[in-house]
Amino acid sequence: MLIRPANVMVRLLAVVAFGFALVLVPASEADAKLCGTVVVGGKLTYVVCETGDTETASGGGGDSKPPCDLDQATFNEFCEGTSACWGNNPAANDEEAVADELGEKPDDPDAHVAFKDCRRVDGSTYHEWYWATVDDGVTLSELAQRAFGQLEVPAFTPTFNPPTRTFVNLDTWWWAEGVTTGDVVGTAALGVRALATPDHMEVDPGDGSGVFSCDFVTSKSDECVYTYRRASNRGSVTAPDGTRAYPARMRLVYDVRFELDGNPLTLDGLPTGLTGNWNNKAVPVREIQTVVVPRQ
Repeated sequence: MLIRPANVMVRLLAVVAFGFALVLVPASEADAKLCGTVVVGGKLTYVVCETGDTETASGGGGDSKPPCDLDQATFNEFCEGTSACWGNNPAANDEEAVADELGEKPDDPDAHVAFKDCRRVDGSTYHEWYWATVDDGVTLSELAQRAFGQLEVPAFTPTFNPPTRTFVNLDTWWWAEGVTTGDVVGTAALGVRALATPDHMEVDPGDGSGVFSCDFVTSKSDECVYTYRRASNRGSVTAPDGTRAYPARMRLVYDVRFELDGNPLTLDGLPTGLTGNWNNKAVPVREIQTVVVPRQ
């Protein structure tokens, strides 16, 4: 896809950013500013710009992070350098209304008016209309996979009750401290966003009995219960109090869905679940000693 501002000196440059190949055209030879866009669902959602020798990119994919602050109410769609922007491609304005800013129309018969409005780091803003054409070279499936890669299972602490230690044949409650039951939302990849909804959690008590599943529990309750049958006298880890303990662990499991510009997106072959890493917890298990006293 190409952006073609007025009175350009055409010079092509291939740039790969976040896994996407973009072909860019400078606004002029003087400022050497190059901008490329990917359009999904008729909406401008991704821009790569170069000024001088500095290249910056926005969007998603892999471990890359956008170079601007997209966590804003309005300027939240793409980055242009360190400026956060939003835009319409095609623009809402017709060509005649912005003819003075657009200049001469390029030879490409498919060119149309696009618009962007940006906010700099210092709070000042700027906007621009420009000529653009669209090339749908990136598939929605590829975008969804990159959006899935932006999901991160939140940090949590496996927690049990009774606190600090539990006992043989006593119900031990489990929950994930520090998370909520709300959705986990990933960074958008060209308008495609992945969302993870809590489904359940898995607990390995560490005593050799195997992994069991529970409802997604985030606060103290009896919704996730396990009963130890043996003390941890020969446990393989050490508890904070210096006693032997079982190497218990917990992980969180989510259902995953996708959206395109806020609308449900369903495609074959996309991931349907997200499982976090195991989080360890040393659990000391004691036996309750009883003494039988003969009746006098």
